[in-house]
Amino acid sequence: MKPLSLEICAYGPYKGHEEIDFTRLSAGDGKFLIFGETGSGKTMILDAITCALFGNAKGDARASLPEMRSNKVDNIGEKVNTEVKFRFELKGREYRFERILEMKRKNLTEKCNAYIKDENGIFQPMFENPREADVTAKAEELLGLNREQFRQVIILPQGKFEQFLVSGSDQKQAILTNIFGTDKWQKIAEIYMDKALKRKAHFDDIKSRICNDLENEQARETGDLYNLILSDRDALKEMEYAYEQADYDKEEQEISEKRDILNIWERCEAAENEKKELIRKEKLIDDYRKQVEESTRAETVYPFLKDRNDLEKRIAEEKNKLTEKEKKELPDKTVFFNHAEAEIKNHQERKKEIDDVRSMKIILENKRISYEKITEKQRAWETAVSEFRKAAENELSAKTEYETAEADMKTVSDCWMEQQRKTTEYTGRYIAGIGGELAKTLQEGKPCPVCGSVHHPDKARISNDAISKEVLDEQRRQENLAGDRFNAADKVYKAKKDEYETKKNAASAADMKAKLAGQALKTAEKDLIAGISDIAELKNRISEADLCIRQYENREKELYEEKDRAVKELTAVRTSIRDINKTICELEEQRNNSDEKLKAALAEQGLTHERQVAEMLLQPRQKNELQKEISEYCANLKKCTDTINELAPKLTGERPDRLALAERIAEIRRIR
Repeated sequence: MKPLSLEICAYGPYKGHEEIDFTRLSAGDGKFLIFGETGSGKTMILDAITCALFGNAKGDARASLPEMRSNKVDNIGEKVNTEVKFRFELKGREYRFERILEMKRKNLTEKCNAYIKDENGIFQPMFENPREADVTAKAEELLGLNREQFRQVIILPQGKFEQFLVSGSDQKQAILTNIFGTDKWQKIAEIYMDKALKRKAHFDDIKSRICNDLENEQARETGDLYNLILSDRDALKEMEYAYEQADYDKEEQEISEKRDILNIWERCEAAENEKKELIRKEKLIDDYRKQVEESTRAETVYPFLKDRNDLEKRIAEEKNKLTEKEKKELPDKTVFFNHAEAEIKNHQERKKEIDDVRSMKIILENKRISYEKITEKQRAWETAVSEFRKAAENELSAKTEYETAEADMKTVSDCWMEQQRKTTEYTGRYIAGIGGELAKTLQEGKPCPVCGSVHHPDKARISNDAISKEVLDEQRRQENLAGDRFNAADKVYKAKKDEYETKKNAASAADMKAKLAGQALKTAEKDLIAGISDIAELKNRISEADLCIRQYENREKELYEEKDRAVKELTAVRTSIRDINKTICELEEQRNNSDEKLKAALAEQGLTHERQVAEMLLQPRQKNELQKEISEYCANLKKCTDTINELAPKLTGERPDRLALAERIAEIRRIR
């Protein structure tokens, strides 16, 4: 495997995106060195390669991709994916393995895949829906190593080289086998070894058979066996000669007849032996018969005994129930009943308090209309006060505007009067100037165009401050403008004055309305309850009173229901006790009757005590087995007697020897 590049992001101490191009580092002789200070991240590069291939750097939970996510990213809240991408070349093909921890909302999702570069130089995914196990398995398939072997052989992290050197032979053999691909030669060697072992086992079997044959013939070697064969050949010739001289068919017929007689002897002997065995068991069979007979007698009495015992058991059960009810249930139910009565008594002591609450509720309900009216009057007073304040603000605003208009009108009026004064002054000066000019044109003896006099003894003189007609016209225009401004200001002044008077009257009316509303509110407040200021508080007081009454009534209902339940349960217990006592009396009477019947049954069967019934009674299975033993004994004894009576007349002469007959038959068959 030749590493080409490694990309990591937000992995271990590396916060951002980092890429290592191994092709540049190994551009020379193909070797490069990763070095640096302790903690600088050298081992993390190797861990990232292992993680990209196998999903975990070291095989424990602390080295998984989520655990190796850089805490520098999470501490500053950045949404960055953790990525490890490793590209390498193997057997002329280029691969890329990647593991990604993707940020999705608040969770991290692991993704992984493996890619192979096609002929066009494009990486194609090796899985459509990759799983982590699939990608890891593909890495193991390509490299021929698992994660632990990869770390020991390829990575050899700091301090682990010695571990590989001192590892066990089996582990080291597995690693080297995977590295050098010797597993196929191992399989071939195993095949030939298996064939060799099978052939060795076959030859060992042949050798063993030969040894057994030699041992059976009492020969130490094959030469001895050959001598035995020659000896047997001579004996065989002698036997063949004897066979030719003898009548073996007749002899075999006689042997067969003797065998038949021997079978009759053996059958008769077997029958006699079996009969003897049966006779020895006769006492035991008599004992069995006695047990069966006694059990039959006990079975006659047992129903009466069982009936009496069942009644006593029922009486004991009823007495236990009675004791349980008298000592536990009756006291418990009595305490429950007394407690219920005491609770009702304590509850009824609050009746006067609740009656007072009911009375107060009625008073409060009657005051509801008054509080509703006071609410309306309060609202009316607040509205009137609000309207008065608004009217007062309007009055103050109108007064300010009125005073401003009055001041503006006075200023404009003064300006207009000043313009009028100046116009009068300018008119005089203009007229004086015109007279001087006219005097200059007068001649003695000629009439004056103004007065018609022909004598002009005292002519007017031109003044130094005379003005022209243009100046006088300009002044008159300024006077007219000032007059217009005065008329406009006077109009505004009168309008503001009228507005001020109107708003002043409205404020006075609003003030009077607020005072009347306040007086009406004070009058209505005299009819309220002390400590309750408004309708909301009144409703709360009514609700509290109603809640208190309902709680009292609900509790009273619960207590009476509890008392009724206590009465029913106490009555039920007392009734049950009475019924149990009645049942016990009835059962005791039945028990006495059953006891009389039991005594009569015991006497009828000749028994004195009921213990004898239990001692004599057999279980059905046990009794059946004994009866079966007895029946089989009788049948076998009869069978043996019949067999002896049948075969005894057929026994004549001596009893043949079976072993001698067998040896003679074997000899005849060997000869033949």
